[in-house]
Amino acid sequence: MAVSTTTIAGTDSLSGSRITINDNFSTLEDALNSVLSAFDIVSGRFDNSLYGSANDILTNGIVINGTGLTDALTINGGNINSLLGDIKVSQSYAYYIGSSLKLNNQPIGFTSGPSTYPSWDLRDASVTSDTIAGVVLPKLTAAGYTAIGASGATLPPDGLLVFTDDAPGASAPLRLWWTNGPSGATWYKVNVTV
Repeated sequence: MAVSTTTIAGTDSLSGSRITINDNFSTLEDALNSVLSAFDIVSGRFDNSLYGSANDILTNGIVINGTGLTDALTINGGNINSLLGDIKVSQSYAYYIGSSLKLNNQPIGFTSGPSTYPSWDLRDASVTSDTIAGVVLPKLTAAGYTAIGASGATLPPDGLLVFTDDAPGASAPLRLWWTNGPSGATWYKVNVTV
Protein backbone atom coordinates (compact mmCIF):
# COMPACT_ATOMS: atom_id res chain seq x y z
CA MET A 1 0.00 0.00 0.00
CA ALA A 2 1.56 3.30 -1.09
CA VAL A 3 1.23 6.34 1.17
CA SER A 4 0.71 9.63 -0.65
CA THR A 5 0.89 13.10 0.85
CA THR A 6 0.37 16.52 -0.67
CA THR A 7 3.44 18.64 -1.22
CA ILE A 8 3.42 22.14 0.22
CA ALA A 9 5.13 24.68 -2.02
CA GLY A 10 7.74 27.04 -0.64
CA THR A 11 5.54 30.03 -1.46
CA ASP A 12 2.55 28.66 0.50
CA SER A 13 1.64 30.31 3.78
CA LEU A 14 1.27 28.36 7.01
CA SER A 15 -2.33 29.47 7.50
CA GLY A 16 -3.23 28.66 3.90
CA SER A 17 -1.64 25.21 4.05
CA ARG A 18 -3.05 24.23 7.45
CA ILE A 19 -5.67 21.91 5.87
CA THR A 20 -3.02 20.25 3.67
CA ILE A 21 -0.69 19.75 6.68
CA ASN A 22 -3.51 18.26 8.75
CA ASP A 23 -4.53 15.99 5.86
CA ASN A 24 -0.92 14.81 5.47
CA PHE A 25 -0.69 13.99 9.19
CA SER A 26 -4.02 12.16 8.99
CA THR A 27 -2.78 10.13 6.01
CA LEU A 28 0.43 9.20 7.85
CA GLU A 29 -1.51 8.38 11.02
CA ASP A 30 -3.85 6.05 9.12
CA ALA A 31 -0.92 4.32 7.40
CA LEU A 32 1.01 3.89 10.66
CA ASN A 33 -2.09 2.54 12.44
CA SER A 34 -2.51 0.02 9.62
CA VAL A 35 1.04 -1.20 10.21
CA LEU A 36 0.51 -1.29 13.97
CA SER A 37 -2.66 -3.36 13.52
CA ALA A 38 -0.39 -6.19 12.37
CA PHE A 39 2.73 -5.39 14.39
CA ASP A 40 2.48 -4.82 18.15
CA ILE A 41 5.54 -2.77 19.10
CA VAL A 42 4.90 -3.33 22.83
CA SER A 43 4.91 -7.15 22.77
CA GLY A 44 6.92 -7.54 19.57
CA ARG A 45 4.27 -9.81 18.04
CA PHE A 46 3.62 -9.70 14.30
CA ASP A 47 0.14 -11.02 13.45
CA ASN A 48 -1.29 -10.35 10.02
CA SER A 49 -3.49 -13.47 9.94
CA LEU A 50 -6.70 -11.41 9.91
CA TYR A 51 -5.33 -8.46 7.95
CA GLY A 52 -6.21 -8.38 4.27
CA SER A 53 -6.55 -11.31 1.88
CA ALA A 54 -2.89 -11.82 0.89
CA ASN A 55 -1.68 -12.21 4.46
CA ASP A 56 1.27 -14.50 3.84
CA ILE A 57 4.93 -13.56 4.34
CA LEU A 58 7.40 -13.56 1.46
CA THR A 59 11.05 -13.34 2.45
CA ASN A 60 14.45 -14.86 1.76
CA GLY A 61 14.96 -16.37 5.19
CA ILE A 62 13.70 -16.56 8.73
CA VAL A 63 15.84 -17.17 11.82
CA ILE A 64 13.94 -18.31 14.91
CA ASN A 65 15.82 -17.96 18.18
CA GLY A 66 13.06 -19.65 20.17
CA THR A 67 14.37 -18.34 23.47
CA GLY A 68 12.21 -19.58 26.33
CA LEU A 69 9.83 -21.50 24.03
CA THR A 70 9.07 -25.21 23.96
CA ASP A 71 7.94 -25.00 20.32
CA ALA A 72 9.65 -22.26 18.32
CA LEU A 73 7.39 -22.90 15.30
CA THR A 74 3.75 -23.95 15.63
CA ILE A 75 1.61 -24.69 12.56
CA ASN A 76 -2.11 -24.53 13.33
CA GLY A 77 -3.09 -25.64 9.83
CA GLY A 78 -1.49 -26.45 6.49
CA ASN A 79 1.64 -28.34 5.46
CA ILE A 80 5.35 -27.73 5.18
CA ASN A 81 6.07 -27.89 1.45
CA SER A 82 9.75 -27.82 0.47
CA LEU A 83 9.82 -27.34 -3.30
CA LEU A 84 13.58 -26.92 -3.69
CA GLY A 85 15.58 -27.85 -0.63
CA ASP A 86 16.07 -30.34 2.17
CA ILE A 87 14.72 -30.47 5.69
CA LYS A 88 17.74 -30.74 7.96
CA VAL A 89 17.93 -31.65 11.63
CA SER A 90 21.08 -31.38 13.70
CA GLN A 91 22.72 -34.69 14.59
CA SER A 92 21.69 -34.60 18.23
CA TYR A 93 17.99 -33.91 17.48
CA ALA A 94 15.12 -35.93 16.01
CA TYR A 95 11.84 -35.95 14.09
CA TYR A 96 8.74 -36.68 16.17
CA ILE A 97 5.37 -37.82 14.88
CA GLY A 98 2.96 -37.49 17.77
CA SER A 99 4.38 -38.23 21.20
CA SER A 100 5.61 -41.76 20.49
CA LEU A 101 7.12 -42.06 17.02
CA LYS A 102 10.66 -40.75 16.83
CA LEU A 103 13.23 -40.85 14.03
CA ASN A 104 16.73 -39.84 14.97
CA ASN A 105 20.40 -40.59 14.55
CA GLN A 106 21.71 -43.32 16.86
CA PRO A 107 25.51 -43.54 16.73
CA ILE A 108 26.72 -47.15 16.80
CA GLY A 109 30.21 -47.71 18.22
CA PHE A 110 32.85 -49.82 16.50
CA THR A 111 36.16 -51.25 17.68
CA SER A 112 38.03 -50.15 14.55
CA GLY A 113 37.67 -47.38 12.00
CA PRO A 114 35.55 -44.37 12.96
CA SER A 115 34.47 -44.21 16.59
CA THR A 116 30.78 -44.34 15.63
CA TYR A 117 28.58 -44.81 12.59
CA PRO A 118 25.27 -42.93 12.40
CA SER A 119 22.23 -45.21 12.23
CA TRP A 120 18.47 -44.72 12.03
CA ASP A 121 16.75 -45.15 15.38
CA LEU A 122 13.01 -45.85 15.04
CA ARG A 123 12.31 -46.51 18.72
CA ASP A 124 9.75 -44.52 20.63
CA ALA A 125 10.74 -41.24 22.23
CA SER A 126 11.32 -42.72 25.70
CA VAL A 127 13.01 -45.91 24.37
CA THR A 128 10.58 -48.16 26.25
CA SER A 129 9.19 -51.54 25.27
CA ASP A 130 5.70 -52.30 23.92
CA THR A 131 5.07 -48.77 22.66
CA ILE A 132 6.04 -48.98 18.97
CA ALA A 133 4.81 -52.11 17.18
CA GLY A 134 7.33 -52.16 14.34
CA VAL A 135 8.14 -50.91 10.86
CA VAL A 136 5.61 -51.58 8.11
CA LEU A 137 7.15 -52.22 4.70
CA PRO A 138 5.18 -51.48 1.53
CA LYS A 139 4.04 -54.67 -0.24
CA LEU A 140 5.16 -55.14 -3.83
CA THR A 141 3.22 -57.33 -6.23
CA ALA A 142 5.11 -59.73 -8.47
CA ALA A 143 5.07 -57.16 -11.27
CA GLY A 144 6.23 -54.35 -8.98
CA TYR A 145 9.02 -56.47 -7.51
CA THR A 146 10.41 -57.76 -10.82
CA ALA A 147 10.33 -54.23 -12.31
CA ILE A 148 12.99 -53.04 -9.83
CA GLY A 149 16.38 -53.23 -11.50
CA ALA A 150 14.88 -54.73 -14.65
CA SER A 151 16.68 -54.49 -17.99
CA GLY A 152 17.58 -50.87 -18.70
CA ALA A 153 16.62 -49.67 -15.22
CA THR A 154 19.06 -48.35 -12.65
CA LEU A 155 20.19 -51.09 -10.30
CA PRO A 156 18.89 -50.86 -6.74
CA PRO A 157 21.21 -49.57 -4.03
CA ASP A 158 22.97 -52.11 -1.83
CA GLY A 159 20.90 -53.03 1.20
CA LEU A 160 17.46 -52.34 -0.29
CA LEU A 161 14.95 -54.49 1.60
CA VAL A 162 11.50 -55.15 0.13
CA PHE A 163 8.43 -57.15 1.08
CA THR A 164 6.82 -58.94 -1.86
CA ASP A 165 4.15 -61.53 -2.53
CA ASP A 166 5.58 -62.48 -5.92
CA ALA A 167 5.26 -66.11 -4.80
CA PRO A 168 2.25 -66.27 -2.44
CA GLY A 169 2.72 -68.95 0.19
CA ALA A 170 6.49 -69.06 -0.31
CA SER A 171 8.83 -68.87 2.66
CA ALA A 172 10.77 -65.78 1.49
CA PRO A 173 8.59 -62.66 1.37
CA LEU A 174 11.61 -60.47 2.21
CA ARG A 175 14.24 -59.80 -0.45
CA LEU A 176 17.56 -57.99 0.00
CA TRP A 177 19.53 -56.50 -2.90
CA TRP A 178 23.25 -57.28 -2.62
CA THR A 179 25.59 -56.16 -5.39
CA ASN A 180 28.61 -58.19 -4.26
CA GLY A 181 26.76 -61.20 -2.86
CA PRO A 182 27.84 -64.83 -3.43
CA SER A 183 25.78 -65.00 -6.63
CA GLY A 184 26.63 -61.49 -7.82
CA ALA A 185 24.30 -58.51 -8.09
CA THR A 186 20.84 -59.91 -7.44
CA TRP A 187 18.00 -60.21 -4.94
CA TYR A 188 18.72 -62.54 -2.03
CA LYS A 189 15.81 -64.23 -0.28
CA VAL A 190 15.39 -63.83 3.45
CA ASN A 191 13.66 -67.05 4.45
CA VAL A 192 11.15 -67.11 7.26
CA THR A 193 9.77 -69.94 9.34
CA VAL A 194 6.70 -70.36 11.50
